[in-house]
Amino acid sequence: NLGSPDERPALYRERSPVEHAANLDCPLLVVHGVNDRRVPVGQARLYRDRLRGLGYEAGEDGDFEYVELGAEGHASSDIDQKIRLFRVLGDFLDRRLG
Repeated sequence: NLGSPDERPALYRERSPVEHAANLDCPLLVVHGVNDRRVPVGQARLYRDRLRGLGYEAGEDGDFEYVELGAEGHASSDIDQKIRLFRVLGDFLDRRLG
């Protein structure tokens, strides 16, 4: 058990992607479900905003791509959403790996 962020703030900061955003050195795809109750979408938005603040460009030709899946939680059981996720991932890999 890691404990809570209030109990171990240094550990949580150390493991936060936001704290390591300046180290991005390859194309990145961030996908997050809007209704994720385990990891609120605000965390992904915070990371996206930090990347932008550091000068990384978002978009298909940028340094990173950011996609929010509407009506999704931490994991999807809906086949249509799974198909959408795999299409997003496949498109990203096709663009980035050729």
